[in-house]
Amino acid sequence: MKSKNWILSLTLIFIVVVLAYVYASIEWEEKTIETGLSRVAIEQPLLAASKLLESREKELIQLTSPVELIVDSKIKLAQTNSLILDEASFKEYPQLDSKVLNWVSQGGHLVLTLSRRHDMLKSATQNFYQNTGIKVIEADDAYPNIHITSKAEANAQIKYGDELAKIYLPFSHTVEDCVGEEVKLIAKKTDDDTAKKDEKTAENNEASQTPTLICEIGFGEGYITVIPSIQSISNMALRQLDHGIFLLWLIGKNDKLYYLPSLVAPNWLAELWHWSWIFVLLLGMSLIFLVWHLAVRDGNPITPIVSKRTPFASHIEATGFYMFNQQHSDVLKKALLKDIIRKIEVKIPAFAAMTIDNQCASLAKITEFNEEEIRYLLDSDIPTSTNDKIKFISSLKALRNSL
Repeated sequence: MKSKNWILSLTLIFIVVVLAYVYASIEWEEKTIETGLSRVAIEQPLLAASKLLESREKELIQLTSPVELIVDSKIKLAQTNSLILDEASFKEYPQLDSKVLNWVSQGGHLVLTLSRRHDMLKSATQNFYQNTGIKVIEADDAYPNIHITSKAEANAQIKYGDELAKIYLPFSHTVEDCVGEEVKLIAKKTDDDTAKKDEKTAENNEASQTPTLICEIGFGEGYITVIPSIQSISNMALRQLDHGIFLLWLIGKNDKLYYLPSLVAPNWLAELWHWSWIFVLLLGMSLIFLVWHLAVRDGNPITPIVSKRTPFASHIEATGFYMFNQQHSDVLKKALLKDIIRKIEVKIPAFAAMTIDNQCASLAKITEFNEEEIRYLLDSDIPTSTNDKIKFISSLKALRNSL
């Protein structure tokens, strides 16, 4: 009994040792798989920014309408707050520009994001840009938004404390002749040896020609920061480069950052044109060619003449009406008699050569008519009165049909 217990114990120890060896020899590798944004993150594009500011004892508040922003025709935000505003909001909410400028002049901080529809908003933003002196122009080379699966390459840098933070700013419009502090586009590196000659002159020319992405100017007691897009601090882009520092740079020393998004969806055709104008042209030309191909190009369609086969009885009936109406009763009778002879000769050959008595007797045998009726129809003239004429022709047709 004891020997069996020893064997069982040794077996269990051996199994444990084997499993431990197998487990130790396995190489484990951890992988992070992107599963996309959650529903809450999709509904709140600045959710990650809100969490980051919350960790720094600051607050980001997203507004849903100007009702939460304006009280008694004035901006109700404190002068120690910052407000992110899309320039399209000036078109959605009339007279918002004057209220915002009044708030900024008293010490507020406005972060204005440029819209891809800037050229379509000139009538609504004209007063704002005239009062601030800011000039916005369309960029020669637009930089696209950051895709969730792509890695951004820095195209600008900001100074935060004693450090330089690298950021990526998608843009389609830039600021011209900024009168305050500015952040310019980082020039792309080149290996061309000729570009290295006269370095100082090249740097001066580059500084004058490089577009300005961020412009910050003082306005009254407050200041205005113009940025090309808010996408750099969205949920998809905040984790890349130094965009978290960029968010802290935007809010500065203020405790609260308010955001009033544009509620009007962008023009899908304008967005498609901005994405690829060649594709839009090809699509338009294809639709025009398709319409041209399907449309009638040589006048209205003409129905072709189609020959229709009609029953012989309908033809005989139409011929009979014509003969009767044109007073050609004798011609009609001859035609009916000829048709009767043609049909009866199939059954009785040489019927036309028989005497009238034999013809009547033969027809009486194969039809419902008696000999007297048949003799009347075959040997008599057509009556002159209309009623008698109709009865005569009808009886002759009935005799034909009975064959």
